[in-house]
Amino acid sequence: MRIWIVGKEGLLARALARACAQRGLDFFATGQSEADVTRPETLEPFAEEATHIINCAAYTNVDLAETEISRCYAINAEGPAHLAKVAHGKLLHVSTDYVFDGKQERPYVETDLCRPLSVYGKSKRDGEAKCLEAAPDACIVRTSWLFGVGGKNFLSSLLQLMQTQEEIKVAGDQLGSPTYVEDCAGTLLDLIDRRGIFHVTSGGALTRAQIAHEMRAAALEAGLPLKCQRITAASFGAAAERPNYSVLALDKVEQTLGKPCRQWKEAVREYVKHAL
Repeated sequence: MRIWIVGKEGLLARALARACAQRGLDFFATGQSEADVTRPETLEPFAEEATHIINCAAYTNVDLAETEISRCYAINAEGPAHLAKVAHGKLLHVSTDYVFDGKQERPYVETDLCRPLSVYGKSKRDGEAKCLEAAPDACIVRTSWLFGVGGKNFLSSLLQLMQTQEEIKVAGDQLGSPTYVEDCAGTLLDLIDRRGIFHVTSGGALTRAQIAHEMRAAALEAGLPLKCQRITAASFGAAAERPNYSVLALDKVEQTLGKPCRQWKEAVREYVKHAL
């Protein structure tokens, strides 16, 4: 087995590299300057060296995507198709909870109809379809609200604000599941030879405001001096519409792998320990 991690600059890709190293797996990783998913000719030489490809390359600026439509689609929709066509072995492609519209009141299962609200969500939905069309044996993993050490994300921004501001306002009108990248990376490797669509998050459903309260408690327990005294739940206008409810059901991945996904509170506390 030789794993090619595409999009090495990203938070999840870096966690995957660590997970591969810890498991003693043979792998290599490339960034956009080496292998651009929008340019198939740059992918072929690397694909020849790999038995497995994990695609973490993505356009992730949800609001900017509303105006940078062509670039968003080139990376998120056409990119996975290009990788699927050059792959000599298995392909695992990472997708998102934003393929759903958030209109239902139960966790989304893998077979639920995709109705994305934003350009970003639509591009990711199309990427899934194009990937599976070109490589029917591919594995698609949808995840949500990624956080971890070593890059800017929702929790790292929160931690910085808590150290500098007495009051912070955090969105309280969207319900979803945070996902610790270290856990997600390990699960991706567990799924690397599977086919079909899987949902992978940390267990639990909550708002970003609730995450902020838990993170503040964990940081104080760890002895981190915080200036923050109040966390206010709020609603924020944004260029792109987001699903109000995007909790992903974990039954399929837990049954497939025979183990539960770690609960979000435990994951947040581990993150805070490593972030200090």
